[in-house]
Amino acid sequence: MDRVQQKQALFAQNWRALAPLHKEGFRVENRRLAAFFFAHFDRQADCEAIRAARWLVESHSNFANNGAFVAVLLAVHGGDVELLNRINVVRDLLVAAGFHGDSHYLGLACYLIATGTEPENYPHTAERTAAFYSGLAACENFDALESFYPYAALLGLSAQDVAGGVVYAQELRLWLWQSYILHFHAAKASEAEDTGPLNPFGLPALAIAASDGHGAERAVALLKALNNRKVWRPGFVVFSVILLPLMHTLGLLAQIPIDDATLARELRQMQRLLKRQRGFSQLTVGKHQFYVTNSSLVASAHCTELRQAGQAEAAARLSRLTLCTQFTGVFGSWDEEMAKPMGSGAVFGAPGVGAGGAAANALAAKHEQKVQARSRK
Repeated sequence: MDRVQQKQALFAQNWRALAPLHKEGFRVENRRLAAFFFAHFDRQADCEAIRAARWLVESHSNFANNGAFVAVLLAVHGGDVELLNRINVVRDLLVAAGFHGDSHYLGLACYLIATGTEPENYPHTAERTAAFYSGLAACENFDALESFYPYAALLGLSAQDVAGGVVYAQELRLWLWQSYILHFHAAKASEAEDTGPLNPFGLPALAIAASDGHGAERAVALLKALNNRKVWRPGFVVFSVILLPLMHTLGLLAQIPIDDATLARELRQMQRLLKRQRGFSQLTVGKHQFYVTNSSLVASAHCTELRQAGQAEAAARLSRLTLCTQFTGVFGSWDEEMAKPMGSGAVFGAPGVGAGGAAANALAAKHEQKVQARSRK
């Protein structure tokens, strides 16, 4: 089997292995994410490891209703208590800096920092993370939501200067938006300055900025290449439910070190494999989740290759961005409702709002209303 087949096969195997946890309140969205997390690190899913990690998180951390994915990540690492202690230290630092302690996105941000630098650097990295997030939140029309927490952590770990990084992210967002409009909707070029809350280029801009600017020009080239090769279906429409996941994953795809033709082929190959996987066809999962998971699995396959080739640093950078993209693709979105905490209940409780597919459909509907209102003027 090639790299794409191997990664999808492990993902499917993990999905089946996690079935016994469903009766314990392990919801479908959580099961998909857990199957991905284990596959991403080339591990076979272990229900007992997740149960043990769940107990550790509930009894040895301040993660209450938002510890589900910390528990899964801990299980992936063999229930490493030291890792949990490091995550707890980062959590306290970020909460003290103003991050919402009950946000699910905070758990991933803490994990990224805890595994991305040494403990002595945690205070400085947390300070940089908070500064990046505050800077983005202060930017006009850059709707900094809780789903930006993991990306703020990536920026905090990067070599970007805080002030310059925030400005660069703003410029990237507008540049990506204008490039898209001018290429795909030349007739609407006058709208290129529209950078309101429906503009979906915020996350790709952050992903590229967190990679110290690498991949900006390739991101625009990918827009054209994937559209020309009809990877995401022909005939893009601004903010369509097919376009949104492409925008969401654009920053990640731009970091994969292969040519556009190979990337397009692997994305199509993964689509075909996922459509045949029980519990993960487009009939049982929203288009947004489907396409985001498709891209994340392809990126994960390349993370594995980089690790095996001894390129640990490059693999770690791509791995962190892959985790961000997949996690925010399942729960993230582009309006305030989708960024609210996930609700209370068991540590594996269901999110309080619909996942990616519903978010994409809602946003597409909002944009259609906006277009219709303009046409009537």
